[in-house]
Amino acid sequence: MKRSRHRKPTGRTGYHAPGGDGVEFHELVFPDSKEEIEDFIVEAAIKAAASSDEVFPALLGPPGRNPENHFDYTIETGSDAEYLELMEVVVLPKKSEGYEDGATRYDPREMADQVWKQIKRKSRKYGARRQALHLLLYATDWRFELSPVVVELLSCLLARRHHVFRTIFFVSPNKTTVDPLFPVKLTEEDCKAIEAKRSIAIRPDPTRGEKHGPNAISLPLARNERPLRRSRRDP
Repeated sequence: MKRSRHRKPTGRTGYHAPGGDGVEFHELVFPDSKEEIEDFIVEAAIKAAASSDEVFPALLGPPGRNPENHFDYTIETGSDAEYLELMEVVVLPKKSEGYEDGATRYDPREMADQVWKQIKRKSRKYGARRQALHLLLYATDWRFELSPVVVELLSCLLARRHHVFRTIFFVSPNKTTVDPLFPVKLTEEDCKAIEAKRSIAIRPDPTRGEKHGPNAISLPLARNERPLRRSRRDP
C-alpha cells in the first residue's frame, strides 16, 4: 500500500553566501508533501553524517520508505530490521498561529525541556518495543534550530530519562550538520556543570540581514521576542 501524499507546512531557513554585491541570504526551498520533506531531510542527514567525525549507524545508507501505519523508514543493517522515525522541532507558545510566533529570545533550559517533552510523547506512542528504533530531529524554521547549548542540555535530559530510542540526533538541513543527542559521552559531572550555567539566548533573523561589503553581513534581532511558555519540569 502506497503512502498518500500529505501537504505539510514548513518555516523559513537558509544560509548566507557571497552574492553579486555582497553576502546574500539563500532560502532553503522544501518540497510540498510530508513524505517528500522527510526524504529531503534524510538525504541531508546522510550527507552530513558522511562528513562527520561521529558514526551514525542509522545514517550509513539510504533507508527504505515504509507504507502508512508503520515507522517512517526501515534501515538495512544486514541483520535484524532497524527503523528510523523523524520529528520536526517546533516549540510554540499557546494560541500561536504559525512558525512566525516562535520565540526568538528564550531560556536554553526551557527550550531543551520543551523538546524533551515532544520526544517523550513520541516515545510513549510506541511503548515498549523490541525493534531498534532511531529518531531524527530536524527544523524547517530558523527559530527552532538547536543551539550548541540546547544540544548539550537536551543530551543530558535524554541520558537520564526513559525513552524507547536507540539513538537520537538532530540535523540542520541548511548547515548540513548533524548533532548526536543520545547516546553521548557526557558524565553526570559534565551535565551538572552544563545545567549550572544560566543564560538567555537571542536568535537573530537571518532573513533580514544587511550587507556590509563583499563578505560581511549584520543580522538584526528578530521582531518577535516572546519568551517560551514556562512550565513545570517533568520528574
